[in-house]
Amino acid sequence: MRAIRTDRFLYIRNFAPDRWPAGSPDGDKAFGGRAYGDCDGSPTQQFVVEHRDHPKYERFYRLAFGKRPAEELYDLERDPHQLTNVAGLPEYAEAKSELAERLLAELKATGDPRVLGDGDAFDHYPYRRPMRAGNGKSKPRIPVRSPAE
Repeated sequence: MRAIRTDRFLYIRNFAPDRWPAGSPDGDKAFGGRAYGDCDGSPTQQFVVEHRDHPKYERFYRLAFGKRPAEELYDLERDPHQLTNVAGLPEYAEAKSELAERLLAELKATGDPRVLGDGDAFDHYPYRRPMRAGNGKSKPRIPVRSPAE
């Protein structure tokens, strides 16, 4: 994800909307074998995940753990907490288009791999520390590579 913010708007471009930003909810498919592995565990996380289908709490689950759309736009004057994505509303089309163009120009100017066709490069950086399961006391799940490798 990449973003640009002005006094009035926050525009976010998600280059991989098919991904789970907090980690896969399926522990068997999740990196390191832990569901929602990119989100630290807590009583709140546990509650929201356990109640994700409850009408009162499903919105919180989507906000915290759900897949993100390809484009998000938040009107900071009307929605300072950035909870309502207005990217699909016609009255915001001009602002969204302008911010998308500005963001793309900046990403190209800075050589961002996501717009230069090599966005998957971020998925292949080696880890320098062992990946440990839950309590931090178990054996590493991934071998540690030396900087020379």
